[in-house]
Amino acid sequence: MSDKDGNIIFEITPHYKYHFCEPDETPSFISYEEWIKDYKPYLIRVVPRDIAHQWLNQAREILNAIDENTERERKIFENNEGKELTNEWVKILKEDYGIEDPWEAKKENKIPAEFLTDEWWKKRGL
Repeated sequence: MSDKDGNIIFEITPHYKYHFCEPDETPSFISYEEWIKDYKPYLIRVVPRDIAHQWLNQAREILNAIDENTERERKIFENNEGKELTNEWVKILKEDYGIEDPWEAKKENKIPAEFLTDEWWKKRGL
């Protein structure tokens, strides 16, 4: 929604959680008609159009980074034949390096560098 000056009206609102429920399935069910009577947005702000465009561009950059990281992760955990190697990755890190929780260690940058690329499985002939 926008105002007469082209500014974006930004609202954070509660959601109606019973859209896909039948009244007899959920003891706390409230009809939409009843719910909307007490509806109030949590927050309403006017955002200038140029700021909204900046947010949109930042969101696109974040989505691109997610796509790039997803592809990089796929290459780490999948060999050239498409074989999924996540379990092997975890097993080797636990057995050979004593890393009990590789996902936490990865966040803390405690994973050996070869395990952050496809080097680890190529080196082992997987």
